[in-house]
Amino acid sequence: MPLIEMPGTGKPGVGFTNQTVLKVTPPDKVKFDFEDTGGPSAGLMMTLEIISQLQGKDLTKGYRIAGTGTIAADGSVGLIGGIQYKLMAADREKADYFLVPYTRVAADHWQDNEKIAPKDAINAVLNGFGNWSLAQQTVADLKLKPKLVPVASLQDALDFLNSLEPKKDVSAASPSPSAKAS
Repeated sequence: MPLIEMPGTGKPGVGFTNQTVLKVTPPDKVKFDFEDTGGPSAGLMMTLEIISQLQGKDLTKGYRIAGTGTIAADGSVGLIGGIQYKLMAADREKADYFLVPYTRVAADHWQDNEKIAPKDAINAVLNGFGNWSLAQQTVADLKLKPKLVPVASLQDALDFLNSLEPKKDVSAASPSPSAKAS
């Protein structure tokens, strides 16, 4: 940590930034099996599992949901590495959908294929199309089954899950999103 000149005294000192610490105590215990899951890229899926347990409902509605992405305190989903391997694992586990980290600009235009302004397109390429394009390429090249869903935030993921109609055959589905976190 570098020393700085302290205001008013001119003497050397160490500067600290005051940040709020958020502590949450759930009413019931939240349980995880971390045997095959972990690391920052599982943040989105672990957060969805916590929400599912706290609400006491299955957010997947009977679908096998897989996904990846870091999660920030503001709910934004961050990019990850090795998405092609995570997609192959999701396909092997027969996932119906795969949540892919994506930038806000790109996520706003994914369904209707709207044209994106050149400046926004450059930012999207630098900040999010990497995961998306590699995911699309991997699914196409390897003929994988999961449908890709772009998510720039936790809210995007929740909106997508809430938009799903319950799956007709739920006998083969996993009970929670974290079962396929990566």
